[in-house]
Parts: sequence; C-alpha cells; structure tokens
Amino acid sequence: MKKILLLAFANIRKTKAQTATLIILLLISSLLLNIGLMVSVSFGSYFDKTADELNTSNAYYIISEYLYHDEVENYIRSHEETIFLEKSNSILTIANLSWNGSDTSQYVLFFNRSEQRDLSRWKLINDTIPDTDNPVYLPYQYKTQGGYELGDSLTLTINNSKYSFTIAGFSEDILFSSTDTAFLSLYLPAERYQILSDELHAYRSVVIFANVRENYKDIESGLLSLTETRAFSSSSDVKSTIYGTDLFTIKYSRTMMASLVSVMMIIFALIIIAVCLLVIRFRVENSIEEDMPKIGSLKAVGYTSGQISFSIVMQYSIITFGGSLIGTPFVYLAIPWIGEIFAMQTGLLWKQGFSPVINLISIGFILFIVAAVSIFAALKVRKISPVQALRGGTTTHSFKKNHIPLEHAKAPLSIVLSLKSVIQNIKQSFMIFVVMTAVAFTAVFSVTMYYNTVIDTRTFAELPGNEISSAILGYMPENNLSDDAEKFRDEILLHSDVRKAQYFDDTRIIVDGYDVYTNVMENYSSKESNTVYDGRYPVYDNEIVISGAFAKILNKGIGDTVLIGPEEKPFLITGLTQGLGNSGSTLKAHLTLSGIRKISPDFVQMQLYVYLTEGTDAAKFVDTMKEKYGERLVIAIDMEKTLEQGMASYASIISTVGKVMIIVTCFVVILVLYFVIGSTVIRKHQELGIKKAIGYTTWNLMNQITLSFVFPLVLGVVVGCLLGTVGCNPLLSVLLGSMAVMKANFIIAPVWIIVTGIVLMVMSYVASMLITWRIRKISAYALVTE
Repeated sequence: MKKILLLAFANIRKTKAQTATLIILLLISSLLLNIGLMVSVSFGSYFDKTADELNTSNAYYIISEYLYHDEVENYIRSHEETIFLEKSNSILTIANLSWNGSDTSQYVLFFNRSEQRDLSRWKLINDTIPDTDNPVYLPYQYKTQGGYELGDSLTLTINNSKYSFTIAGFSEDILFSSTDTAFLSLYLPAERYQILSDELHAYRSVVIFANVRENYKDIESGLLSLTETRAFSSSSDVKSTIYGTDLFTIKYSRTMMASLVSVMMIIFALIIIAVCLLVIRFRVENSIEEDMPKIGSLKAVGYTSGQISFSIVMQYSIITFGGSLIGTPFVYLAIPWIGEIFAMQTGLLWKQGFSPVINLISIGFILFIVAAVSIFAALKVRKISPVQALRGGTTTHSFKKNHIPLEHAKAPLSIVLSLKSVIQNIKQSFMIFVVMTAVAFTAVFSVTMYYNTVIDTRTFAELPGNEISSAILGYMPENNLSDDAEKFRDEILLHSDVRKAQYFDDTRIIVDGYDVYTNVMENYSSKESNTVYDGRYPVYDNEIVISGAFAKILNKGIGDTVLIGPEEKPFLITGLTQGLGNSGSTLKAHLTLSGIRKISPDFVQMQLYVYLTEGTDAAKFVDTMKEKYGERLVIAIDMEKTLEQGMASYASIISTVGKVMIIVTCFVVILVLYFVIGSTVIRKHQELGIKKAIGYTTWNLMNQITLSFVFPLVLGVVVGCLLGTVGCNPLLSVLLGSMAVMKANFIIAPVWIIVTGIVLMVMSYVASMLITWRIRKISAYALVTE
C-alpha cells in the first residue's frame, strides 16, 4: 500500500497545474452539490421545526367581528374534524405603505402583543429596541424585502388616515410572515392596540386557530353558508368576508422557491461533476500514453498491472477527496448569504448548523463516481506488456491513415494542421465537444431565466396562473346587484384610456369534497393570459377547468365529471390549467358565470380587471377612480406596480441563481481549456520544439493548437445552444412542477442566445490563445541541451 501511495503522490507532484485545476473544478461541484442538498433537506425541515416550536395550528380562519357570533364558534368547535381551537382578536385591514422605496398596499393583521395564546405563537428574532415610543413588531420580510431597519419609522395609511410607528423588532410568525401567505401580522402593545381597535372598530376580526383532522375541507364552506357571505378575494371588502387556509398550503408557498433553487443547484453540480469525469478520463488515458516507458519500467521491476492501475485510481481519489473537503467550509460561508436571499421571499430567517451527514454524502458520492471512472480508464494498463511499454506503446507497427494529405490541401497550413490534429485526437475532440455542449446548454438556460425575470417579465408573471391587467377595481354593487355591476363596467369602458374591462372574480367551491380556489368569468375568450395547457376554458354552465395538480389528486382528466357544491351537481372537465391558487394552493378551478350561479344563484361579479392603452399611467388611473367612486370602490389596485413588487423576490432569487450559473459556467470553460491545452502542450513538448527549429513561429504554433480545439468547441457551442433553445422550457416544466407549472412557456430570445454562443466562442478562443502563450518558452536549443 505504501508503494502505491508513493506512486500516486509522485504523479500528483508531476502534474501540479492539472491537479490544481481539477481540485478547483471538484471544489465548485462539491460546493454546489452540498448547498443544493442542504437546501433540499434542511430548509423544509427548518420550517417544520419552527412550526413545532411555535405550536402552529394546522388551519386557521379569519372572520369579521360583525359576522362572528356564538353559533359560528360552536359550529367550528363542534365539527367532527376539529380537535382543538383557540381564538384571538385582531384588526384586519388594507394599509398603504412604502415598500423598498415605492408605495404599495398590503393586507395587515394587527394583534395585541400582550395577548397570550398556546396555538400559533410568535417570537422575536435578532435584536430589539426595548424602550421606544409607539413600537411595532413586524415580520422579518419587512427587513429583507421591504428595506426597513430597527428604529425606522413605519407609516401606514388606512382609510386616508396616517398611523406612524417605530420598528422595535422583527418577528417570526409561521402563518402571517410573508406576502405570499396573503396577510402580514403586526404586533402592538396592549394600550396602543386598544386605541387602534377603537379607531378601526369596523375592521375588527376574530382569528380562529384550529387543529383539525384530514377531512376538514368543508369547514370553510360551512362557515360561508352559515354567515351567508362569500370567500375572501383580492377585491373583497375585508369587513364582510371569511378567509381560511391550512398549514400545508402555507408551507408550500413559503418553501417552494427554495425547493426549486435546490434542484437547480443539484442539476448544475451534476453537470460540472460530469465535466470533471470527462476531464479525469481524458487525463488518465493521456497519462498512460505519456508514461508508457515508465509503466514498462515499473512492470519490469515487479509492479503488477493492478498496483499501477490502483495508484492511478488512488491519485484521482486523493485529488477528489481534497477538492471536496476544501469546498466544504465554503458551503457554510455561502449558506448565510443564500438564507438572506430566500428570506426576501419566505420571511424565514434560515439558520443552518453543521451538517456532517450531508457533507459526507456529497463527498462520498463524488468520490465514488470519480473512482469508478478512474478504474474504468485505468484498465488499459492491464493490456500493456513490459516490452510494448518500453517501446513507447508500439507493437509491430503503428501507422494511421493520413486523412488530410498536406500536398493536396488548399486551405492555409495552420488550419489544415489543426484539422489533422482534431482527427488524430478524436477522443480529445469529442470530450471538448461534449463539455462545450453541456456548458452552452447551461449558459442558455441561465440567460433564459435572467431574460424572463429581469428583461421581459410578462411570461414569468403569468406562471402562477395570473391574469395580467393594468388595474383591478373591486366595486360594491347596490340595489339590483347584477345590473349595477354591468352599469359600472360600462362606465369604466367609457374612459378614454381604457381599451378593455372584464370581470374576473375568485371564490371558493367544494369539488369532489375538496375546498378549491376558483376563478369565475363570463366569457373566457377575452382572457389575455392563457394558462390552459391541455383542452379549453369552460364555455357552458356545466363545464369546469381544473389545475393539472388537482387532476392528479382526483385521478381524473378531460372528459371526466366532478361533483360541485353541497348539492353535488355534475360538471364536465374541459381543460387542465397550470399555476397556483390563493396563498400557493394547487387546488384551482375555472367556471363560467352561469356555471357558478347554478351552485350559488346570488353570485355577483365584483372584481373588474381593467386594461389600459399603452403608455397610460395605471397609478393615476387608480387614483382617479378612487376619487370618482369613493367608498363604493372597496379596493383599487395598480396591478402593474403590484406585480412588479410581488415578483421582486422571486425575480431576485432566480436572476441571482442565473447570474451565478453564467459566471461559474464561464469559469469552468476556462479551467477545462487550461487543463486540456496545458496537458497537450506538455505532451507535444518535443514536437513543438522541432517545429520551431524548422521555422514555425510561436504565433503559428499557438494558432495551430488553438484552432485544433476551436473546431469541436464551436460545434459544441452551436449544438448546446440549439439544445438549450429546444429543451429549456421542457426542463423548466420539470423544475417548476412544484409550482403547479405543467408546461413552461418562457420567452426564448434568439438574439440573446446567439450573443451567448458568440461570447462563449470568443471567450474560449481568447482563453486558448492565452493558455498556449507558454509555447514561447519552448526552444529547439533547450531540447538538445536538456
């Protein structure tokens, strides 16, 4: 064993530059794989751990105080699926505030900080300011995404009245700590809460925290029936609605982005590992050819083929273990930064401790596959006899066909010699081709992600299933409700800047026993964002479209029938849609207006989507509508700004990952070229010296070697870009499956892809020329004197 180790270390010392390059590649792959596994395994478990620590209920219901009475509480408490419940007083309202430098509106829940509850507790994180005037305790997302710090002033505008607070601390509250969960919780001291409660008495609400069994889906529908009201929607008057959701949905909405990023990192790590394996296989085969006389000498003095092969395997195992081990500490330096990025979307302050099991799994996996590839490549040693090895690998003859005779070539000599080199080193050329194909595909994928989250964001905004409009007006009809809603729409259409206005409401219905977030529209043909990936939208009053994720749960498809409502009326499934419902629910459906009225005859359209002509300021339009309609307009949303702010955290995470992947991809290309070209220059040291002696200049030789790599390199980039163009959306469909996206339709920008390919080619050519610059040190005189 000692002799084998000595041989392995001798080989490592002989190839210091290649060893260092390989260590860096393995370090990068180990780093990405470790981070991907840690996020995948630990982030969700961190959520669960925090939920257990705070004894978070697995469901909750928010009910306006004027709808709440003893019968409502008794209904929930006595329901057969209810295990335990606890209620808390709150104030639910819409507040306008500054968010990361721009104005926005949020649904906020004010709670009394002094109120003690056993279910769904909350906690303060990091430092607090103990003594301050008018303190408020905010979700951590106000810091990570909202741009607030301890001691800052927070001004909320509620019903045209301003309320100012001083930020005394940031909180962690599983149910109400992220904009993705619909509501954000603000905690006030008892005295200040009571004052605010008196001033905003119309917005008092009761929050029911409930631990329920699995079949609890009909509780909310029972509450809606009992109170004769409708489910909460984005255009709802918060004073007359009921809202409920479960812990599973909350977890899904707060961890799905982290899950997506972890999968992307693991896939990217596997691509780099595959590159490392190709490089190692190439290097093992080259080293066997270069060291043929040495292998013969070792066999002649008694070393067996197995010992020599094992020394090669040991050499790359040591390098792999070293690179992976060196990369491990960097994981724990990167995790806090990644946690801060995730906190922008999740509102969770993820603290990852030392995780030796994940580190060992990562190192063990990389070590195993590197060892396997090394063993396979080193088998060639067994076929070499001592005599053959001492002859430099020659048996009886070693003649190869001359595919490109120089005397018949019409192209410039440097190009012809480069083409001959490509053919003579076909395995090396194939390796470069495969590496550049993988790298170019990754680059196209990264650029596509960046383009769709930063440059042209419409498709990205539509991914969750949103209908994209300029503004949403929530109008409270009067007397003849249906006629009043139509009259309001006609008035909006008369506005000179409005090109279209249509009702697009949302509600909750029971479908085959499941409580489902449902969109309602009179005519889906006028819908501008098509999220149906199979089939069509409903046309008749007995048709329904459901999400693909929900269809899998029901094990049903197009043409099947589902039962809707307490009367279990049959509806035909005409299409499957993608995207999420309210607060990240995958249970989503679409009905026509006539269809919903079969279940709920008194259903009234309230949520008007307004589409403005290009160039119109949506914010000014919304302000004009507020002035014109006053209190009748229960909500007016500037959707352009809302979408921009809502997507900010997602776009920031995905674009950051995309940029990191692009940078790492370029770095990997340079490292691989350095490894391969450096190895080629060493192997052809004597040949290059002879060429210099017969008149070739350093520049000629640099171009010859570079061009011999450029041909497979350019072909690999072209193929990789084409594969990226064709395969980007299918791959994204798989990655975004956790977001209920069954068929991604990201914009593939040809100009960006062409530029990406050109940049990769130019960068690779320049890097190759710089790496071959070492040829200038080779001279015929040195070869003779040495």
